Amino acid sequence: MAATIANLRKMPSTDLRILVVEDHAVQRRIVTMQLRNWGAKLVREAASGAEALRILRDPSTFVDLILLDLSMPDTDGFELMRQMRSLAPMPRVIVLSSLSAPLLAQVVQSMGAGDDRLLGAISKPLTRDKLGDLLEKIPVPCVAPGQPQVLAGQQQASHAR
Repeated sequence: MAATIANLRKMPSTDLRILVVEDHAVQRRIVTMQLRNWGAKLVREAASGAEALRILRDPSTFVDLILLDLSMPDTDGFELMRQMRSLAPMPRVIVLSSLSAPLLAQVVQSMGAGDDRLLGAISKPLTRDKLGDLLEKIPVPCVAPGQPQVLAGQQQASHAR
């Protein structure tokens, strides 16, 4: 059953289509498994910024939320955010990083000042509560282009195209 607004703090909405962008395979796999264990049904992975952009530019794919590693060798989180701003619609983004929380907060402020699509940042490791706090910032409903409006808590016939 899809999560409702009241319980987003504890569990990611199962209606969200999530893209995990992380260059370290083990960390990417752990985050993906955590999300699925918490009820997320549609989780995709990208090992680089370039791969993420290919997925995001594919007209048959819609992503509601990106969990974005800040430090990647080909395209770092700053550059990927800059490139994603040209996408319509641009998904919401949560930055993941091993930086300390105070430093990470400063970095994210400089990355997304005035951009409501940047929901915030999480210092690794990812936890349910940290994710839930940021998921509350996602406007409901999330609507995919050409898809019927789905409110959190409702079943969705087709989660992804």
